[in-house]
Amino acid sequence: MKSYVYLSGPMRGYIDDNYPAFHAYASAFRKRGFNVVNPAENFDGVKDLPMELYMRKDLAQVASCDIIAMLPGWKESAGAKAELFVAQTCELTAICADTGEDIPHILSINVEPKL
Repeated sequence: MKSYVYLSGPMRGYIDDNYPAFHAYASAFRKRGFNVVNPAENFDGVKDLPMELYMRKDLAQVASCDIIAMLPGWKESAGAKAELFVAQTCELTAICADTGEDIPHILSINVEPKL
């Protein structure tokens, strides 16, 4: 069975919202036999909807995948870091999209119950 890979990375502030990079990585992963979930393909490529709509869809898609592939620049993207947090919480494998190297479980949340 093919693994599902979610592409995560920066969009806002990039030329064409970084869609060319997302599409290039999607093509590369598909050629390697993966099923790819590419957020640049959501909403038929419409780029001017409220951020909450994108994040609601993106985070649900992340949770449905096996792997999250982080595109270059992800460390400067609040949305990508949120997607990585969800992925790691759901125990997905996290990799760098360009190198294939594993990303260690670097995000955590400390919640202490209040009594």
